Amino acid sequence: MDNELEIHFPVETDLVELIWGNETVYPWNPSNPMADHYFSIQDHSFSVTAWSANELSPNVESFFAGLEELWNGFKSETESLLVEGYSDVDQQLLNLQLQFGVVPMGIIERIVNCAHSLYHSNLSLLEQLTVCVHGAFPHIDHEDLWVLARPFVYAMRSGDMVERLVDIHRNSQWHTLSDVEQARLGLAIAQVILSSRDTL
Repeated sequence: MDNELEIHFPVETDLVELIWGNETVYPWNPSNPMADHYFSIQDHSFSVTAWSANELSPNVESFFAGLEELWNGFKSETESLLVEGYSDVDQQLLNLQLQFGVVPMGIIERIVNCAHSLYHSNLSLLEQLTVCVHGAFPHIDHEDLWVLARPFVYAMRSGDMVERLVDIHRNSQWHTLSDVEQARLGLAIAQVILSSRDTL
């Protein structure tokens, strides 16, 4: 048993020496007077003056062109994976989140799920809008939602109301909006879903 401890002790000592060796630690506070000394040593150890401007210029341009090519390839590959990896409902949720960025994703999901459950219902459009939004905002009276939803039913023919509402609240924060403004955004989401559900 003592031999085991003696064998591991030098290994542990070597590990501690490697971790806490005499190597200079990076100065995290650049206003520290010792930081100037560290940075000047680092500057002198790497010299760009060994290359002329004629040597650097084409290499730098080709380097950044290669980076740009890699980035564009990665970006397009990621975007195609996003589109291919989602179902129609997931893609719709993603599009709604992009369009109605101020609205929390949980509320969007509740409205979308309710709208999809009402797909074959015999309810009027006004009733469908209010049912979808009432599930996400149960504290708002059903009759109040009817009053708020009426303009959305008429606007479904033109679609301008949703665009204006999104533009008005584009830079808002959800918690700063009143209950009525939040319900209107919910109704706008329900209107978009109900008007586009035939394409799913």
